[in-house]
Amino acid sequence: MIGWTPLHWACSKGLKNSVSALLENGADPNKVIVLSIMGTRPLHYAVQYGRTKAMQWMCKEGCDVDAPNVAGWSPLHFAVRHGRVHAAHMLLDLGAVANMPDKSGHTPEVVREMLAETMMLDERFLLQDLARITKDKIKKGILHLEESVIISKTISRMDDSMIVF
Repeated sequence: MIGWTPLHWACSKGLKNSVSALLENGADPNKVIVLSIMGTRPLHYAVQYGRTKAMQWMCKEGCDVDAPNVAGWSPLHFAVRHGRVHAAHMLLDLGAVANMPDKSGHTPEVVREMLAETMMLDERFLLQDLARITKDKIKKGILHLEESVIISKTISRMDDSMIVF
């Protein structure tokens, strides 16, 4: 990527030997990507890609676990956004501030809640599509027994208000 330092690249790929060698030879673990409008640091990429070993090495070498990007997103925001639960726990164990707001005032918990709402909407639309397709197959008499079992199990897990025929 344009503007990435070798450490950004090694962290994003989880390259243990490269990260270690770069840090041992003076690479700055808090370096911001020069050409990025987001001001992303190597730790953000290690978190985003779930590279927990790289996270450990970075923090051992003095990386700021709360260093925000330009939008104010800390590595913990990135962990939440990308579903990296293990990385989020690791950051908290390393002393990350759990309720640090970004520039819009969103804490990592608010980001998690917004994502959960989006995922529920996505699931609702998927189930509506599934219900529509099932209805069409029933009308045409081409619904197979295996399909009907899977569909009924899936739909039975959902709230009735989520399915619209």
